[in-house]
Amino acid sequence: MKRLVTWTAILVVILFGTGYLISLYLLHSARGTVTTMHEQITDSGDKLYLSDYADDLIADEDNAFHQLFDDGSNVSAFDEAYFALAPPDSLQGWTPDAKPALPDAALEKLVADHQSLFDRFEKASRCKSYWADIDYSLGLSAPLAYLPQLRSISRSIAAKARIMAASGDGDEALRTCSTGLRIHRLLESEPNLVTQLANMAGEQMILNAAHFTLMNSNPSESVRAEFDQALSQLDVNRAMLNGLKGERAMSLMTFAQIRNGEFDPGNEIPTSGFMGGTTLGSAYLYNDEATYIRMMNTQIEMVTKPFAERDPILDGMEAELSDSGFRNTVTKLLFPSIRRTIDAKDDMETNIRCMRIVVTAYGQSSLDLESVPAAVRIDPYSQQDFLVKPTDTGWIIYGVGRNLMDDGGKIYEVQGSNGLPTDIGFPSAPPK
Repeated sequence: MKRLVTWTAILVVILFGTGYLISLYLLHSARGTVTTMHEQITDSGDKLYLSDYADDLIADEDNAFHQLFDDGSNVSAFDEAYFALAPPDSLQGWTPDAKPALPDAALEKLVADHQSLFDRFEKASRCKSYWADIDYSLGLSAPLAYLPQLRSISRSIAAKARIMAASGDGDEALRTCSTGLRIHRLLESEPNLVTQLANMAGEQMILNAAHFTLMNSNPSESVRAEFDQALSQLDVNRAMLNGLKGERAMSLMTFAQIRNGEFDPGNEIPTSGFMGGTTLGSAYLYNDEATYIRMMNTQIEMVTKPFAERDPILDGMEAELSDSGFRNTVTKLLFPSIRRTIDAKDDMETNIRCMRIVVTAYGQSSLDLESVPAAVRIDPYSQQDFLVKPTDTGWIIYGVGRNLMDDGGKIYEVQGSNGLPTDIGFPSAPPK
């Protein structure tokens, strides 16, 4: 009996020792992989952690963020007052049965009463850059309290443009849209995916207001050229890359905080002491982080790839993550729905290019798509020329959208439960 107890104890020691050595090997291997990945990120010139972005802060006078928000005035004042007078759907896109807004004395007075606010927007749009004043050291907990105000700014600009167009001042309406696009161009530098999604939503609102302006007023050639220049300077790929790289830096900071026992328990990501407090747990967390980096790097590489090329790759990534069982717990929680986000980027690029064609063809009785530069006339989804459907008043210029099918220019009809149109584009303005 004594001998049995002795051999049992020896076996237990051997098993625990072997397990410990295996966990040390796994930790060393996984940590080495992550360290190499970190070095590759920094060697490429990208930021590793969100806190590293604090080094890029710029002078207040060059920063549109401070020009918009620093003096404490309410940038949402016009937005709030507008919706007290106008219906909630008044900033939506154009549809065939839409009625042009009639001039409204109360709305025109509202614009005049808030002219100093719009002067501020114009001044901010001329700044060199935009950099939100937030505490990057907080990582995932960094507050984004300014986002509702940015939405208000986009709504205010779109609303003013529509009011001016309805009153017959097409030049002021389209100039206002150019101001909005310049602000959104500055926002493309923000290393935050949520900000970039809000930025695209604001751009769409302003494109809809510009289209309303072209359909219902007669802006001059010089103002149309200024607006086309503002459109040409938008770079949705750049915006998405900055957002994804910032998202990666924020998540890598979260992994480091979990590992060091510094993660704020108030966050929504559940973690345990196992992940950072044991050798095997640390190995598990490093392996999780390696998976996250690999997948985020692939997403970043996919930004500039055509839809048909990236879709099967992203299909495989989603399946891999879904089938990983108990592994990659943190990656599953941190990993954003990048696939639909990149698709939204292509939707935006489609609308920008179609709008540029609408501006180019403004007032013309015929449309020669071949005369449009290739960088403008190519559908981001099909990688072919945009499609043109004749109408009673002109044409619909459109791309095939996410289903990669020509649905006959149905840019107003949605498909499935995602609320997206089957085709993407704009109708041309009627000949003047």
